[in-house]
Amino acid sequence: MLKSKNMVLKIILLCLFLTTIMIIFIKIIKPKELPVILSHAKYVINVHDPREVVASREYVFIGYVSSIDGTEYITDDDDGNPKTKYSINVIENLKGELPIDKNIPITKTGGITRDNKNISIYDGDIMPEEGKLYIFAVITTKEGELHCPAPSSCILIDKSIEKIENTKFNLENAKKLVDKSPVKEKYKDAIKNEIKSIYDIREQKISRYDVNFQDKAAYETEDVSTENNNIVKENELITSIKETKENQLNTSIKEKYNNSFETTVINN
Repeated sequence: MLKSKNMVLKIILLCLFLTTIMIIFIKIIKPKELPVILSHAKYVINVHDPREVVASREYVFIGYVSSIDGTEYITDDDDGNPKTKYSINVIENLKGELPIDKNIPITKTGGITRDNKNISIYDGDIMPEEGKLYIFAVITTKEGELHCPAPSSCILIDKSIEKIENTKFNLENAKKLVDKSPVKEKYKDAIKNEIKSIYDIREQKISRYDVNFQDKAAYETEDVSTENNNIVKENELITSIKETKENQLNTSIKEKYNNSFETTVINN
């Protein structure tokens, strides 16, 4: 009898030990606690002017982050040039027509590096957090997918709105939370007064997730190497912008962005 009790006690202690190890492990790999590497770039638009941002995007909408679905890597180095994959529930369209109250996949520039040691994002950018509400300003890729490029592609609706658990998400309640948001009104006004950058020569196109999309054969799936080449060319274009554009980006209207990660920042 005594041996049985000792065995039970040992099993309980082992379970507690394993649970503690798992908690520590989860905390270690939790994205918020990874150091952030900031990348710097020049852009074909003024990313600090919402009017130029929305003019350069096919879709602007309010969305709920249903889940974070992993990371894609563009290069083979330790950084990997990550793109984070999300499932977003569209609450309200501000520009373009995406299906309401339905999860759609998007990607966002930035994320956990290939070596799992850092989070790589562009200076002034944030990464959406699961369970929160954002305005998304996205482009349509060559393959018809939706992508959030660098800064100003996702804007937190309101810091005071607490994280909403997926099982508790409700479209009507979410609409009430964002209905009188100053950020929403700011972007609605920006859409009415769009400013097209003279440097933005990208051809805009309809997404395969658009409610009006009909040509299912319009986008052919390309291999990863082709996609990588396209991204490299896009980065080359960004870095070749005239120096005069850099001065525009450093004007007094530049805002200080909220960083989603409570971490030590390492400058690249």
